[in-house]
Amino acid sequence: MNGQRGNGKFGCVVTLALMGLFIFISIKVIPVYLDKLQFEEDFARLVSQAGAQSMSVNALHKNIERIADLYDFKIVENTLQHRRKQFATGPPQLYIEVTVFREVEFPGYTHRFQYRVKESTFIGTL
Repeated sequence: MNGQRGNGKFGCVVTLALMGLFIFISIKVIPVYLDKLQFEEDFARLVSQAGAQSMSVNALHKNIERIADLYDFKIVENTLQHRRKQFATGPPQLYIEVTVFREVEFPGYTHRFQYRVKESTFIGTL
């Protein structure tokens, strides 16, 4: 009986609209998350290489900026930090930390996805 009066179609239209909205948001957000995972992986690899090869600070910063550009991330100003720690026993360690972001535009709204990435490694060859 409800189908004859047209009441059943409204629920279907709402469901389709919500599914469309979900798909639209997913298309915008999932690539950012996947690029973040790739950035973290490349960042960890770079920090490991920097420790093994005793890479200079300038070269390390340039490589981090290159990786961020590769995945369309921007580095938040003054967040790219590094420090070296020497312990009484064992080899020294290198700590690198950076905050990156990407802005994604939605109709009427721009969201800023911001991630803080940290890695550490031993300095020197094994």
